[in-house]
Amino acid sequence: MPDDTTISRDEAFRREMLAMDERNRRAVWERMHAPRPKPDDPWNADPLLTTYQTADYLGVPRQTLAVWRSRRPLVGPAHMKVGRYIRYRLSEIDAWLDSQRTDPAALVKKA
Repeated sequence: MPDDTTISRDEAFRREMLAMDERNRRAVWERMHAPRPKPDDPWNADPLLTTYQTADYLGVPRQTLAVWRSRRPLVGPAHMKVGRYIRYRLSEIDAWLDSQRTDPAALVKKA
Protein backbone atom coordinates (compact mmCIF):
# COMPACT_ATOMS: atom_id res chain seq x y z
CA MET A 1 0.00 0.00 0.00
CA PRO A 2 1.59 3.34 -1.03
CA ASP A 3 2.18 5.92 1.63
CA ASP A 4 0.46 9.32 1.54
CA THR A 5 3.52 11.20 0.25
CA THR A 6 3.55 9.49 -3.15
CA ILE A 7 0.93 9.97 -5.81
CA SER A 8 0.33 7.98 -8.95
CA ARG A 9 1.37 9.24 -12.36
CA ASP A 10 -2.30 9.50 -13.31
CA GLU A 11 -3.01 11.68 -10.29
CA ALA A 12 0.00 13.87 -11.03
CA PHE A 13 -1.17 14.24 -14.64
CA ARG A 14 -4.71 15.10 -13.49
CA ARG A 15 -3.40 17.74 -11.10
CA GLU A 16 -1.22 19.26 -13.82
CA MET A 17 -4.15 19.37 -16.25
CA LEU A 18 -6.35 21.06 -13.63
CA ALA A 19 -3.60 23.60 -12.96
CA MET A 20 -3.23 24.22 -16.70
CA ASP A 21 -6.98 24.72 -17.05
CA GLU A 22 -6.91 27.17 -14.14
CA ARG A 23 -4.03 29.11 -15.74
CA ASN A 24 -5.94 29.23 -19.03
CA ARG A 25 -9.14 30.42 -17.30
CA ARG A 26 -7.16 33.05 -15.43
CA ALA A 27 -5.47 34.24 -18.64
CA VAL A 28 -8.80 34.51 -20.44
CA TRP A 29 -10.34 36.34 -17.47
CA GLU A 30 -7.43 38.79 -17.40
CA ARG A 31 -7.78 39.45 -21.14
CA MET A 32 -11.52 39.94 -20.83
CA HIS A 33 -11.20 42.29 -17.86
CA ALA A 34 -8.23 44.25 -19.14
CA PRO A 35 -8.77 48.00 -19.37
CA ARG A 36 -10.85 48.71 -22.44
CA PRO A 37 -9.36 50.97 -25.10
CA LYS A 38 -10.65 54.47 -25.47
CA PRO A 39 -13.82 54.69 -27.58
CA ASP A 40 -12.18 57.11 -30.01
CA ASP A 41 -9.52 54.53 -30.91
CA PRO A 42 -10.77 53.09 -34.21
CA TRP A 43 -8.51 50.03 -34.06
CA ASN A 44 -9.51 48.53 -30.73
CA ALA A 45 -12.85 50.09 -29.86
CA ASP A 46 -14.84 46.85 -30.23
CA PRO A 47 -12.71 43.69 -30.06
CA LEU A 48 -13.59 40.49 -31.88
CA LEU A 49 -13.67 37.39 -29.70
CA THR A 50 -13.04 33.79 -30.71
CA THR A 51 -15.54 31.04 -29.98
CA TYR A 52 -13.43 29.95 -27.01
CA GLN A 53 -13.32 33.46 -25.56
CA THR A 54 -17.04 33.98 -26.13
CA ALA A 55 -17.93 30.66 -24.50
CA ASP A 56 -15.71 31.56 -21.55
CA TYR A 57 -17.24 35.05 -21.33
CA LEU A 58 -20.80 33.69 -21.36
CA GLY A 59 -20.02 30.69 -19.17
CA VAL A 60 -21.42 28.18 -21.65
CA PRO A 61 -19.80 25.23 -23.45
CA ARG A 62 -18.30 25.96 -26.86
CA GLN A 63 -20.67 23.44 -28.44
CA THR A 64 -23.65 25.48 -27.19
CA LEU A 65 -22.49 28.39 -29.34
CA ALA A 66 -22.33 26.05 -32.34
CA VAL A 67 -25.91 24.88 -31.70
CA TRP A 68 -27.11 28.47 -31.30
CA ARG A 69 -25.44 29.44 -34.61
CA SER A 70 -27.20 26.61 -36.45
CA ARG A 71 -30.70 27.45 -35.20
CA ARG A 72 -33.05 29.56 -37.26
CA PRO A 73 -34.10 32.10 -36.20
CA LEU A 74 -30.77 32.91 -34.57
CA VAL A 75 -30.80 32.07 -30.86
CA GLY A 76 -27.46 33.28 -29.51
CA PRO A 77 -25.41 36.42 -29.99
CA ALA A 78 -24.76 37.63 -33.53
CA HIS A 79 -21.59 36.26 -35.10
CA MET A 80 -19.56 36.82 -38.24
CA LYS A 81 -17.17 34.80 -40.34
CA VAL A 82 -13.68 36.18 -40.88
CA GLY A 83 -12.34 33.84 -43.52
CA ARG A 84 -13.03 30.41 -42.06
CA TYR A 85 -13.13 31.65 -38.46
CA ILE A 86 -16.18 32.56 -36.38
CA ARG A 87 -15.88 35.82 -34.44
CA TYR A 88 -18.18 37.69 -32.05
CA ARG A 89 -18.13 41.43 -31.35
CA LEU A 90 -17.99 42.14 -27.62
CA SER A 91 -20.59 44.92 -27.94
CA GLU A 92 -23.02 42.55 -29.70
CA ILE A 93 -22.52 39.91 -27.00
CA ASP A 94 -23.28 42.49 -24.32
CA ALA A 95 -26.33 43.73 -26.25
CA TRP A 96 -27.60 40.15 -26.61
CA LEU A 97 -27.08 39.57 -22.87
CA ASP A 98 -29.07 42.71 -22.10
CA SER A 99 -31.89 41.46 -24.33
CA GLN A 100 -32.00 38.20 -22.35
CA ARG A 101 -32.67 39.96 -19.06
CA THR A 102 -36.05 39.30 -17.48
CA ASP A 103 -37.91 41.56 -15.09
CA PRO A 104 -38.67 39.59 -11.89
CA ALA A 105 -41.67 41.82 -11.18
CA ALA A 106 -43.26 40.83 -14.48
CA LEU A 107 -43.03 37.16 -13.51
CA VAL A 108 -45.05 37.59 -10.29
CA LYS A 109 -48.73 36.81 -10.73
CA LYS A 110 -51.01 39.68 -9.87
CA ALA A 111 -53.67 38.78 -7.33
